[in-house]
Amino acid sequence: MKIERCEEERLNHHVGIQNHNTSFRVTDLKESTQYDFEIVNHQKAILHTDGNECPQEVIEEFLFYSGFINHIETLEGTIIYHQPKKKVMKVPLLNIQPSQLYINEAKLNRLLTWIQKPEDIIIPIIEEGNQWISIDGHTRLKAAELLGFSEIYVYLDEYEPYIDDFVYFCQKEQKFNIRDLPIITNEAYQIKWCLFCESYFKSKEV
Repeated sequence: MKIERCEEERLNHHVGIQNHNTSFRVTDLKESTQYDFEIVNHQKAILHTDGNECPQEVIEEFLFYSGFINHIETLEGTIIYHQPKKKVMKVPLLNIQPSQLYINEAKLNRLLTWIQKPEDIIIPIIEEGNQWISIDGHTRLKAAELLGFSEIYVYLDEYEPYIDDFVYFCQKEQKFNIRDLPIITNEAYQIKWCLFCESYFKSKEV
């Protein structure tokens, strides 16, 4: 079974989706099935699919990108995932330390087609001392900056040791908040950031 995340930030694969959604395409043997998770609010998501039961691996993949969700149900109302609610809070946008060096222009432009209000943005952070550090969602932070949002919604996620290194890389390059991250083309992003990350993690395997 192969699971691929659909790059489009808003899809119309299933009629009736009104909110932002994250979608995955699953290929098993010769069949391909799409699973659209409609994010209703900061706790709940609804699964839209033409397939049968959603594989647990797909749910886990969705939660990797949307860890703030604690309740998922099907369009028919069947609960397929439920956990205690995570604490979501608002913090000043410019008080968040990035852990990424660049912003992908193509991805940013896709986000700007549907983000309209601060509630549309929520990112995972960790807290170290008096510092909030974003561990994902940097493109959303940049969208918030461009749209003039002074505060955004965040939730606390788990600490990973590599984050310290990436914060060091950012601070070494004088990148202390989202305003400091340049927007570059998708092609440049793949070279400057994706290859950089790939090289970093390979070095940790030695």
